Amino acid sequence: MCVRLWVRMAVVMWLKILHGRVGLRRFRIFSRRRPPMRVDVFLAGMYEGDGVSYDAMKIRDTLREWGVESQLFTDHAHASPAARKMAAHYETFAASAARCPVAAVIYEYSALSPITKFLQERSEPLFVRYQNVTPPAFYLPYDAELAAQLQRGRDELALLAGRAEVCVSPSTFNATEAQAAGLPAGEIVGNFVRQPPRRQHDLDAENPRLLFIGRVAPNKCQHHLIQLAAGLKRAGFPGVTLKLVGSIKGCPRYAFVVERLAAQAGNVHLMGHVDDPLAMYADVDMFISASEHEGFGMPLVEAMFAGVPVVAYDAGAVAETVGGGGLVHRGKDMAEWVELVGGLLTDPTWLDALRRAGAKRAEAFTDERLAADLKRALLAAGLAL
Repeated sequence: MCVRLWVRMAVVMWLKILHGRVGLRRFRIFSRRRPPMRVDVFLAGMYEGDGVSYDAMKIRDTLREWGVESQLFTDHAHASPAARKMAAHYETFAASAARCPVAAVIYEYSALSPITKFLQERSEPLFVRYQNVTPPAFYLPYDAELAAQLQRGRDELALLAGRAEVCVSPSTFNATEAQAAGLPAGEIVGNFVRQPPRRQHDLDAENPRLLFIGRVAPNKCQHHLIQLAAGLKRAGFPGVTLKLVGSIKGCPRYAFVVERLAAQAGNVHLMGHVDDPLAMYADVDMFISASEHEGFGMPLVEAMFAGVPVVAYDAGAVAETVGGGGLVHRGKDMAEWVELVGGLLTDPTWLDALRRAGAKRAEAFTDERLAADLKRALLAAGLAL
């Protein structure tokens, strides 16, 4: 009798399940775990060696380490073949989000991109990471069309003013610009940077080796660095050399000027794009930057990690990023720069002090420190990680 009753009850229950009157979740054997949180990262373009691309990848990896699902999305029209394998095209996001809901989106804003309007029309909570867009005035003498694109890129940031939950910038300099565009202020979280191994640098005072890493662009002011190298050569450093590492494709007319000046100087090596820029720090005596616009300045931090003394022009976020880890100079008189750099190259005590200061400052940009800063910023913005 009892057996028949249990069989009858089981049949009735299964019939209810089949007709949808009782959900399978009532039975632990059929229960599902709650799917993990998903936070995706968008960026306008993606290339090997690019600082913003590296930051986006590290944010994705950090989210995954926290148990959060995360994918990269970019515009494949502005991505290398290798990057297209690592990041999905942004237009596939809608279908992906329909299959697996997204808790939030992080957008690395660094250029004019159709992704901006795409995300403006989406409903997922949006966290903007403003990496800055170069002011067009730098490019006007060389490329009016590119200057116009840069202006549009700066203007379109305002489209996200009413859409973004918060803007988490890598510098106060960037945060100020984002706030001026109407984006809500968030905490400052520095960029993740590649960390070259720290090396012992033996200075050859008669043949000092200088380095700058950054795309050949008017705001980077490679022409001033070439003037510096030529001036040092005349000032008692006949063996001084300068390596300029970075793509020459962005602004051809300015690149032509730089190539001509480098040929005239005779001691400047235009390296172009290199696959392993971190290797460039291995055999140099000083990292020099004359850039007049930096939203962060990742190579400055890389140099400090590598134990290379840093001397940089005070512009944009440079002083904030260097933060006592190098020498920041406010003037742009190249005669002053020749005297300043020449004096450092003949003073091992000063160079050692700069190396130690750089190593201490670099501690603020370790992966562990930045991951903690990022988590704190996202929690403060209301993302329940």
